[in-house]
Amino acid sequence: MTRKKQARVLRIFRKIHRTAGALLFVLFFVVSVSGLILGWKKNTNGFILPDTEVGVSTDVTEWLPLESLQKKAFKALQDSVNTSIDLALDRIDARPGKGVVKFIFDNHYWGVQVDGKTGEVLAVSRRNSDLVENIHDGAIL
Repeated sequence: MTRKKQARVLRIFRKIHRTAGALLFVLFFVVSVSGLILGWKKNTNGFILPDTEVGVSTDVTEWLPLESLQKKAFKALQDSVNTSIDLALDRIDARPGKGVVKFIFDNHYWGVQVDGKTGEVLAVSRRNSDLVENIHDGAIL
């Protein structure tokens, strides 16, 4: 290979290296910032992660059946946000120590907190932490 050809190949590799480095820097910066935000999510007064409400009873034997709590959560979400919102659940988070059941939905970033004993809807709130988690782990792509 001639000296000119070697120099041209070397310039191409340097350009690729520079571009890849810049892209990786941006990627790692986004992952780092979103990780910091996730670390502080419980200290944001409900902005990133909604505060967990407190129910009436911590005795699970006094709670209503999960099916009726789910129906109340679905109705509250439809009444508060949109009647045609997707009701596919991601998870149900029961917090016996606080007397509350959280319903977290799959295809959007909303959550409903329901009192386990009375079935009263305690909160319908946007879960920005789920969006930040999806950015952090790359699931948003």
